[in-house]
Amino acid sequence: MKSIIIGTAGHIDHGKTALVKALTGVDADRLPEEKARGITIDIGFAHTILGNLEISFIDVPGHERFIKNMLAGVGGIDLVMLVIAADESIMPQTREHFDICRLLGISDGVVVITKKDLVDDETLDLVKDEVRSFVHDSFLETAPVFAVSSKTGDGIDSLKNWISDTLQRKEQRSSGGIFRLPIDRVFSLKGHGTVITGTLLSGKVRKDSYAEILPFRRKVRIRSIHAHDHSVEEAFAGQRTALNLQGIDKEELERGDTLTQADMFDETSLLDVKLTLLPTSKPVPHNALLRFHHLTNDGLARITLLGRDVLFAGDSGFAQLRLQHPVFALRGDRFILRSHSPLITVGGGTVIDHMPRKRVSRNDQEAIQRLAQLETASLQMRLSLAVAEKGIEAADEKYLKAKLALLPEQMIPLISESVLTLHTNPLLLIEKDSSNKLIKQIQDSLAAFHQMNPLLPGMSKEELRTKSFARLPLDTYNAILEQSAKEKVIKIEKELISLFGRSVVLTDHQQSSATKAEKYLTESGLGFPGLGDLAQSLQLSLEEVKKLLYLLIREGKVIKVAEDYFIHNSRWEDLKKKIRERKSVQKTFSVPDFKSIFGVSRKYAIPLLEQLDREGVTRRVGNERIIL
Repeated sequence: MKSIIIGTAGHIDHGKTALVKALTGVDADRLPEEKARGITIDIGFAHTILGNLEISFIDVPGHERFIKNMLAGVGGIDLVMLVIAADESIMPQTREHFDICRLLGISDGVVVITKKDLVDDETLDLVKDEVRSFVHDSFLETAPVFAVSSKTGDGIDSLKNWISDTLQRKEQRSSGGIFRLPIDRVFSLKGHGTVITGTLLSGKVRKDSYAEILPFRRKVRIRSIHAHDHSVEEAFAGQRTALNLQGIDKEELERGDTLTQADMFDETSLLDVKLTLLPTSKPVPHNALLRFHHLTNDGLARITLLGRDVLFAGDSGFAQLRLQHPVFALRGDRFILRSHSPLITVGGGTVIDHMPRKRVSRNDQEAIQRLAQLETASLQMRLSLAVAEKGIEAADEKYLKAKLALLPEQMIPLISESVLTLHTNPLLLIEKDSSNKLIKQIQDSLAAFHQMNPLLPGMSKEELRTKSFARLPLDTYNAILEQSAKEKVIKIEKELISLFGRSVVLTDHQQSSATKAEKYLTESGLGFPGLGDLAQSLQLSLEEVKKLLYLLIREGKVIKVAEDYFIHNSRWEDLKKKIRERKSVQKTFSVPDFKSIFGVSRKYAIPLLEQLDREGVTRRVGNERIIL
């Protein structure tokens, strides 16, 4: 069954609530004060079924004092009924409500002249003429105009038939994408707990799933779902929905919060927008403070005009809104701006970037160019721009989901040739130019290291990161190393990195020193005199000796037994052979036995025995060693 949401708009006491009741049989006024005063104060709701259509009506207040409540209800509608009383015709709130509908981008609607029973035919014809002139050059220019009486029922059936026929042809909102439900009511039910209601703008939501309340980031479980007064397992975009939440108290929620998919989005206090003023508005200066209405949320916003000092009536321009309180908004969302005194609507606009990286100044030409490009960008271009915005940091999956309101599987087909995929799970993207820049930096850093350390096989990953990439996110750093290896720029061996194809080449002097060091260690046997003696013998510095020894270790010619204790591999292999040969006559031995057999002091015996244990030649049990 197709779900459609219709909203009312019009001046106070023009019969909006009575019209909804005539169409549905439901009185949308729910507050005692509303019934006592005979006016709608807060948004009301009613629903009916026409054929295969489930139609929800949102009845909004017409009084100027309750415009913010009207704005909370009109944000998610599919079609608007502009209601005008025959005995009063077009009034101030008729104009303001209509302006708001236009600013919000509502594109479908119908004009309903109510209270036809209170005027004669001639007056009714005059009102119709006024209405046609009023809606000229708007989305209602070709819309039908119905004259009805909610009191007598005259014209109601014709309006119902038009609604049914028109909405049958209207496409159902797509249930694809991320679910988002701006909260317009919060209450509690005995035995159930916290309940919220709202219009499901996009996606779908299932019973027993988990979601998140923004902007204050609270996880909740959806205990049950009601749509059109029925308990359902799942609700879809375009439905008026009531959700019973577990994990949060009623007092923690308020109108203006949003329920959405968990771990997907972030709140923001900055919005980059395209702003349009009404033709009747006073000029808005740079840095003006206005009331900001977005879906069910309202608050204050400071306006940073871009490239101008003043925005005049009827004009449009780019701006950045600095919000008094964080909100959850997405690109393409519409909003309304109202002045404080007088309390009237001055304009509205569209969110172009809901995640600006920084505050901008009035004369920031780069920001103006970026917004001009982003305003008309395709989804693929927006992905490329989002990746470019992150530069060498790369764009991770969390950032991309929040920026584009897409899941990774929806993004992958949009990746352009200018973007490099470093990882697919989780998604990590970088501009190819930025990747090339990082790889060149790695190449230069390693070349400098090799020149300074010709005897070392490579640089440790941690040293390279600390010296050259300390500010780069760790995931990006590791991914760029993998990409560099894939492109055969570098070679990675465990924790060491070197330039691809590079090997240690000794000078004649270094080769001579290595040969002398081998001879020295062979002759020293198991009793290494120390690095100082070896350095003096070779006439090298301690640092040069260490590098030479580590080179011989990598070549398998020297064993490092302990810190500053090295022996030649041939002596080490001879030791292991003799230990194994003793197994036939003596399966265990102690430290004193070892010292006696091999003629070494405790200084050498302990590290040698520990190295034998590490290599699995022996195993320590108490004070004894078992030969394995």
